[in-house]
Amino acid sequence: ATSSRNNLAKSGETCPNRIVAAKAAMKARDFSSQASHLATQSVIKSTQQVYNCYWDVFSRWCSKQNPPIQPRKIKAPSLADFLIHLHRDKHKAYRTITVYT
Repeated sequence: ATSSRNNLAKSGETCPNRIVAAKAAMKARDFSSQASHLATQSVIKSTQQVYNCYWDVFSRWCSKQNPPIQPRKIKAPSLADFLIHLHRDKHKAYRTITVYT
């Protein structure tokens, strides 16, 4: 799984920033701006890039659902469908899928 993460980070893909979503979710739950900053900035840049790419995959899948799903408001059954999609349609190994959870 580490090599696939490194490949995503090295690919130079532009991915929407998951940190914006994480900060918004924390703000909605009344976390302080200091807490959300620390929680979202405590990961090294290359790891953030990888996580952003995984968030992009998830966000794109959500937007293609009928009706579209808001990623931050996903319910457990839909999340399970996403994980099944990764395994069945994208042929991802279990160890790779665990990165999304």
